[in-house]
Amino acid sequence: QKLKGVQEKLESGHEGATQIWQSMGYYMGYAIAHYADFYELENVLILGRCTSGKGGAFNQFVIFPLDVT
Repeated sequence: QKLKGVQEKLESGHEGATQIWQSMGYYMGYAIAHYADFYELENVLILGRCTSGKGGAFNQFVIFPLDVT
């Protein structure tokens, strides 16, 4: 329910909701990198509410330097 509420605010252009969505992507990236420590990943398919609507259409990505060696 909370995700649905934030997504509704995102659709209306709420700045706080946009920041929440960007934070979700940031943490998802770190989680995927962590899984890659245990599994040989070639592709990652992300589905669900967080990728639908305006949340799935972000065309600006924040690049965080990450040393994976």
